[in-house]
Amino acid sequence: MCLRLNQEASIIAGPSSGLNLVAALKAVPDEPGNCAVVIFCDDIWKYTNSCAKHLPELFGSREPQIPAALKSLEKIMEAAKIGPDSLKGEEVREYLAEANPVVVDVRPAEQFEGGLRATGARSLPLPGIMDEALAEEYDGSLPRDKETPLLLYCNRGIASLTAMMMLKSMGYSHVKHVVDGMFEWWRLSLPTENSGMPLPMAQNDVEKSTVQKLSLIHISEPTRLLSISYAVFCLKKKKKKHLYIK
Repeated sequence: MCLRLNQEASIIAGPSSGLNLVAALKAVPDEPGNCAVVIFCDDIWKYTNSCAKHLPELFGSREPQIPAALKSLEKIMEAAKIGPDSLKGEEVREYLAEANPVVVDVRPAEQFEGGLRATGARSLPLPGIMDEALAEEYDGSLPRDKETPLLLYCNRGIASLTAMMMLKSMGYSHVKHVVDGMFEWWRLSLPTENSGMPLPMAQNDVEKSTVQKLSLIHISEPTRLLSISYAVFCLKKKKKKHLYIK
């Protein structure tokens, strides 16, 4: 009944109003001279979210509405992601050699302290850039001279991209960041500290391969020799089995 009132009579009655009308139609005989007053005690507007959730067919297919400002910001970030200030491969090495930038780690402080990191990097977590209330805590991590070249990195280039855009808006004119973050830094064999500490947790096959290579480098010499001996033993055993089958 609520749906019929909305669609057929253009009355914005809610569910309770529909029930009231149904009850009135049942209680009052349909006879000449009878008159009834039905109070529509609610309207449909406050149920819009509930209807959209439980009765989506009423609204048809709809694309999520993204605010225009957010769309513009996404386009800016996408352009920056492939722009000249997003460095990867030899571009990182060349920028380090030519500009001698201040290297800034924008990961959380605990990841900076407890994980593999670039040698000489300064810790300035992203919230310290985004939130003025936290800026004083990290005062000194950024040079006062806003013409100083900066190179930012994080785990995989996401937070550092955001930090780069923020610093540019604050007036730092020579800011670049490392695409793929610490994974790319290690793949380029650039200097690192906390060499016994792990890389960030891998999220794809390329990162898993990088983590595996790092693990092989950091195992002790006795463990390495034992692994090699075991591998040789397995190969010999496999070869003997193959000859016996023939």
